[in-house]
Amino acid sequence: MKDKRLRKSALAFFALLIGAMALCTLAGCSQYMDDDDSRSPRDGRLVIRVTDDHEGDSIVTRVAFAGFRSTFEDGDRIGVYAVSGTTHYADNVCYTYNAALDEWVTTSPLEYNEDLTYYAYFPYIDAPYAMDYSGEATTDAVFAAFIADAGDKFHMADQSTKWAFDASNLMVAKGRNMGDTEVAFAMARQKGLAVFGGGDATDAVFSGTNIPYKNGDMHLYNLKPSVPTTFTDNVSAVPTYTLYADNGKYIYKNITAGYVLRDYLTFVAVEDGAFSFDHAGLSYSLDNGANWTPLAAGAYTPTVTAGNTVMWKNNTDLVPGDMNNTNSMWASTGDDDPFTDPAPDPAPRMNGEWLPARPYEGMTRSADDGRLGIGTFSSTGKFNIEGNVMSLLFGDAADGETDLTGKDCVFFELFADSKVIKAHRLRLPATTLTEYCYTEMFRGCQNLISVPEVLPATTLSRGCYMKMFHNCRVLMTSPVLPATTLSPDCYNGMFNQCASLIDAPALPATDLRVACYKAMFQNCLALKTAPVLPATELAQSCYAYMFFNCRALPEAPALPATTLTVNCYQCMFTDCKKLTAAPFLPALTLVEDCYFNMFRDCDNLAYIKAAFTTVPSERYTEMWTYQVKTSGSYVKNKNAGYTKRGWHGIPHNWTLTTYTP
Repeated sequence: MKDKRLRKSALAFFALLIGAMALCTLAGCSQYMDDDDSRSPRDGRLVIRVTDDHEGDSIVTRVAFAGFRSTFEDGDRIGVYAVSGTTHYADNVCYTYNAALDEWVTTSPLEYNEDLTYYAYFPYIDAPYAMDYSGEATTDAVFAAFIADAGDKFHMADQSTKWAFDASNLMVAKGRNMGDTEVAFAMARQKGLAVFGGGDATDAVFSGTNIPYKNGDMHLYNLKPSVPTTFTDNVSAVPTYTLYADNGKYIYKNITAGYVLRDYLTFVAVEDGAFSFDHAGLSYSLDNGANWTPLAAGAYTPTVTAGNTVMWKNNTDLVPGDMNNTNSMWASTGDDDPFTDPAPDPAPRMNGEWLPARPYEGMTRSADDGRLGIGTFSSTGKFNIEGNVMSLLFGDAADGETDLTGKDCVFFELFADSKVIKAHRLRLPATTLTEYCYTEMFRGCQNLISVPEVLPATTLSRGCYMKMFHNCRVLMTSPVLPATTLSPDCYNGMFNQCASLIDAPALPATDLRVACYKAMFQNCLALKTAPVLPATELAQSCYAYMFFNCRALPEAPALPATTLTVNCYQCMFTDCKKLTAAPFLPALTLVEDCYFNMFRDCDNLAYIKAAFTTVPSERYTEMWTYQVKTSGSYVKNKNAGYTKRGWHGIPHNWTLTTYTP
């Protein structure tokens, strides 16, 4: 009875959620093809084949296992869609796996049509729904949106029953027409998987909110991708711990009395090579944590062959040079400390290679080797990074550690100039940060193509992500940045010279701090999409150089603030060659250097609308329209009396009109 009540309530819950997902109504849709339609199907009913999408360590796991590979069970159900362009011909048709026949059967058979695209998802939801294709360029885009939205909806915290586990295991696929009326679906798992095994797993009892499903001598749990999930059991040495896995990936937790979670920082060799760390205090393991060997400063591990791993942990107390820093370059520790930006000569300030200052250089360094952080890795071969970086600080006790208090500059240059390729499975779980903790962490990683998927802290510290990915020239992705409480310099130069970055991450904060976004995307030559900038209250230099030399950026973000601050938009769009129109500038009063060089060298810019009534001059708008398009339109507030032409004012040869605010 308990399972039945769970099933009934959960189905109702999912039905309501899915109804709210704005997936179109079924009006006018049929599960069958119209025989007289010009797109009528060929003779023969649709035959379905469903497999997993197992590749490498990617898994698609159901309740039955074949070496962590998906095997569907009798009675499993999927929902099938048949579409063409923006027209859908079948919605949520239920197909059920018949193990005896080894076939997927239905009471509402579809006809096969080679011109249609088929999609499927698991687990099937009784309440029928359809996907809304209106306004989308492709059906693939719609289905991707469906996955992104539904992946969070198909989830139960308590997965202790088989049904609840299945209901939380969203898998999707786009069909591949195989000919002879057959369509194959290679199901891709949209969740991560936690696998609990080990000598005492059979007798383990879980408590708290997140409860796994017991399957034989293992426990299983569907994890929301990129979301750390906390578990508590009665066996593990550390009873409460956090697990994390990307979609299609799994993490294994050994439940044996006295055993500590092995979520160590791990390098996966892409090619044969050895690894080094420039400071003593780390141990490495070449056998998945069974045995550990201390590594002397500057020494190398044995060669790790491609495909194999090396784990890392702290074996002493690695202390960053300024961990107990009392000699900060800042006179105060408040968030509103005066920002002292160097005043370079005009030529260096306009140089595309200009870099933000390095204020952390004034902090106390280690007495023995002058370092700022705990040290820097190097390697002779290319590699990927995964696991928990906190094992470098806390060793076997790293699980659950999220506080970096007192560890200023701790991971400074940790992987700088290394040969890392992928780091999307690296966990940086800290939610309490400290000054410059991740500064220049991946600086100069010329092979880096993926980064940690999320930086979970919502409250930042001074310079915490400063130049974190500086000069990673082939990097095309960025982490999720959920922070809403910023600090001075927190994102300063974060993606500077990431020449391949196309889309910027969302930036939800509305309360800014000094230089918080300064030079964040400077020299991102491929950037095509800028983030929304919702802040209406600015801080000194907050957006200075933010999109400097973003030559592919076609449109500037809206700038809603009506009160300006010193240097707030300095050089913000300098050298943005594809900008044709400036964002509306609603502020009435200018302040010192607020628009300094703002649109300099934007040689396709041909439209500016500005509300300010202050007379433009070198004090406020120095060179702000230097080398813009030779003809264009300038729209000013009708209450503004200025008519000054030139690089510091209204561009020469532009038409001048007014608007009524």
